[in-house]
Amino acid sequence: MHLHKLLTHLTSSDVRKAALLHLPLSESTLPHIVSRCRDIDAGVRKAVYASVLDKLETPKQLTIAQREKLVSSGVRDRDASVSAAAEKLIVSWSDSCSEITDFVELFDFELAVDEDDARPNPAQQALSALFRLQKDVLDSIEFGDDFWRNITTARAFLARVFVEHCVDAKAEDKIESSVPVLTALAFMISALYNDIMNIEDTAQEDRAFGVEAESKNEAEAADKRFILKQLMKLSLNLDYADEIGRRK
Repeated sequence: MHLHKLLTHLTSSDVRKAALLHLPLSESTLPHIVSRCRDIDAGVRKAVYASVLDKLETPKQLTIAQREKLVSSGVRDRDASVSAAAEKLIVSWSDSCSEITDFVELFDFELAVDEDDARPNPAQQALSALFRLQKDVLDSIEFGDDFWRNITTARAFLARVFVEHCVDAKAEDKIESSVPVLTALAFMISALYNDIMNIEDTAQEDRAFGVEAESKNEAEAADKRFILKQLMKLSLNLDYADEIGRRK
């Protein structure tokens, strides 16, 4: 019997764990290894994170779906030792990223947010673990003028999760030093909304004349809608003592 079959066909957790530890890491075996993050035995689940997948050279050897499964299953594991091992592995993935937005892009963060806000978002869970366990990463974050002037979907998502984490951690001072005042943010939101309306008006006119809308414009509108949504959610945690921004 092949080792990967032992993972699912044998009742002994010790044998499943032994098979797991001896499986080579390859494209064909990774699906079987990742599936064990939901094994009934905590020792097997912990081994997935702490003794097997930590040997990967890069998280990109895993598919996006596999990364998200590992995150969503691991950080919410009922066994504290498993969730700790999962968070340690997830945080280590940031070592392969030159920028923190690269870490965000390890996940399908846009789809996860748009599908259902009530569901746990693997990208947000991973970022939260990174902020919680790597304080130097959190302290090093600076959203300068260039960050906001050239906002992207990943940057907007990062900023929103950062602000929510700071609120939960009662570190509002970090928000004040990293996020524009409410007035400036309100003008950004207004500009994004106007851009979206202009793109959609143009598309509507094109359809009226029988011209097919360009996919590039549709993609641009989708990105702007996502950014707008993140900034509006972010703004809920800002200081509304700014009367001009509040009215805007």
